[in-house]
Amino acid sequence: FPSHDTTVFLGFVMIISIGKKDLFSPLKRVSGLCKSHSSFPILNSVLVESDGETLTFTASNLESQHSDSVLFSSDPFALCVPAAKLTAIVRLLADQEVRLSFEQPAASVQLRAGYSRHTLNCLPPENFPRFDRSSAAPDERWSVNMEAGALRFALSLVRDAMAINDSRFFLCGALLECTEENRLTVVASNGHRLSKASVGAVSENEGGRQFILPRNAVLELLKLLPDDEDYRVQLEFTPNALAVSWPGFQTISKSIDGRYPDWRRVSAMAGTDRVTSFSIDAGVAVAALKRCKLVGDKQAQFKAVSVEIADGEARFSSSYDGESAFDAVPVGELLGGITVGFNVDYLIDAIACIGGTVAVSLSENKAIFEASSDTGGDCFHVVMPMRL
Repeated sequence: FPSHDTTVFLGFVMIISIGKKDLFSPLKRVSGLCKSHSSFPILNSVLVESDGETLTFTASNLESQHSDSVLFSSDPFALCVPAAKLTAIVRLLADQEVRLSFEQPAASVQLRAGYSRHTLNCLPPENFPRFDRSSAAPDERWSVNMEAGALRFALSLVRDAMAINDSRFFLCGALLECTEENRLTVVASNGHRLSKASVGAVSENEGGRQFILPRNAVLELLKLLPDDEDYRVQLEFTPNALAVSWPGFQTISKSIDGRYPDWRRVSAMAGTDRVTSFSIDAGVAVAALKRCKLVGDKQAQFKAVSVEIADGEARFSSSYDGESAFDAVPVGELLGGITVGFNVDYLIDAIACIGGTVAVSLSENKAIFEASSDTGGDCFHVVMPMRL
């Protein structure tokens, strides 16, 4: 058999040999983007191509595109292979060399590893839908360099606040806002709550840029970002797409067209509001809210909890069908005089994702629950009230 990184021609047949790990790892990372599309069979496939020095695996769903590369010496070629079948076959193979044989252009490809042999049909690689970002002018490109851990932190804080299938389509994603202060601000809202996180980023351009990243792209990016917190990632914005790159990998996502609401107006308390401020332990508060959540309408889409600040305590209560629950958490100060109803799941998400000691500002008139870290983190969550 040919050795690793080797290409052999037998007549018109091209044969390459590659290790299972080098084949399976990139396939696993990009194949999650391939879904079952009966109308567009090409979207069920992964494009495997070599430029002579690098083997690149590319998958697309017309909204996003993932590309993963490994070093591989061979003659140039391109294959468009069913992603799910190829990934499942390679996953079950023993840890050994895998031999791929095909013609150019390839109507089928044969996989051999030990005694195993599989033949899969191929589609024309020239029909694969690639993202074309070359049309963007140089002055329309805007780049940001930052740590992978910082980007993961910001996206994870706002992921739960994104809307799902909302008619206000611009809310079905996260706003990425870059400024000249070398900060990347990520905001998400579903109209009933808002989450915001701001992290350090090195801008390579002047001016600022806003970009609405679709919800599915945010969730995929959280799965794909490197585990190494010190890894550097490159964000390149163009008018209609965002490319996030790190060594060996690139993901490109189309933007959501629309104007995102002014989130700063929501996050600020009005001057006429009477604000009650206090600090609360996140672990204690979340446990109390979860206990109150157990009593309520299990069929209700939104479960309400009453929050009362009285005698230096934050008191949580809920009731349904003759049953009731009550719990309290000390807030460390003799505060009182305000009672507001909230969606209990929104409160749990807002407090739990910050953790530690959480600073809370509760407005009576606007009835906005705002949690922000008092340990120096630049993030907050706003929860709108609901009728009990």
